[in-house]
Amino acid sequence: MSTKAQPYISVVIPAYNEAGYLPRALESLADQTYRNFEAIVVDNASTDATAAIARSYGARVIHEQQVGVCAARDAGTKAARGQIIVSTDADTKFEPDWLAKIAVGFCDPVVVLVAGPPRFIKAPLWGKAYPRLLFGLIHGWHSLTGELFYVSACNLAFRKSAWEGYNPKLTQGGDELFVIRQLRTKGKFRYLASNPVNTSSRRLKKGLLYNFVMTFMGYYLGDYIISKLTNRSLFGSYPAIRDRNSQRATGWKTASFVIVVVAFLYAMEAHPAMAHAISRHRPHLHSFHRIHIVPRIDPDGRKF
Repeated sequence: MSTKAQPYISVVIPAYNEAGYLPRALESLADQTYRNFEAIVVDNASTDATAAIARSYGARVIHEQQVGVCAARDAGTKAARGQIIVSTDADTKFEPDWLAKIAVGFCDPVVVLVAGPPRFIKAPLWGKAYPRLLFGLIHGWHSLTGELFYVSACNLAFRKSAWEGYNPKLTQGGDELFVIRQLRTKGKFRYLASNPVNTSSRRLKKGLLYNFVMTFMGYYLGDYIISKLTNRSLFGSYPAIRDRNSQRATGWKTASFVIVVVAFLYAMEAHPAMAHAISRHRPHLHSFHRIHIVPRIDPDGRKF
């Protein structure tokens, strides 16, 4: 999709079985007013026509067999030829001037990161309200301090020269929280509140309670903290959501598992007597920080 051999921007899109959504993302990239870019689709062991569709739209295809969004983004970023890496998702659409605004955001050479908000397509009422509240707070905090405490990986750009790599052992949060922490000392951040992307609301259809308990407390925040402490994922990546049946089948069973495990870990950390009693029978469960759990990763367990 680049008009030059050496593009200034590389758009990296991880994709696992995204044949249904990817065409809309690539079509909206083809309509960009800014032309000096390449599109890279990272096929993360898809079993559908994801790679073929990507090639049909002129995108470069990189194959990454290691499960997980961080591994996929890492492979795509390493292969990128552009100075600016734009991170987004296969189920996301873009306004025609999206890349143009990002390019302008990097005109100041001290800027190392440019981010913007997401908007959910056909979202329930709470799914429209919470991004406005969250990213309104982000915008306000950035205006006061110049810092960002959160960014969305579907609307994030950074200088490749300042990037040190993704941590493939992290799942959710590793392509957002880990990146801003890594780049914080490298230069300035810029937040473009007027440059949103439009992304699928398929995960929000499970409801507010599920998304708070399961998606945020379990898979996102809980797993990110555990991965940082133990250097391994406890819950693995988000279950892939491609149709309504899979949503109903996997939802509350997995949510219940997350609640029980998180409560157990908290009890062991907060109550030494309980940890001591358990350790008498299983010495290797001496403390929270020494728990070694091998995650059960579903073949479809990917965040895309």
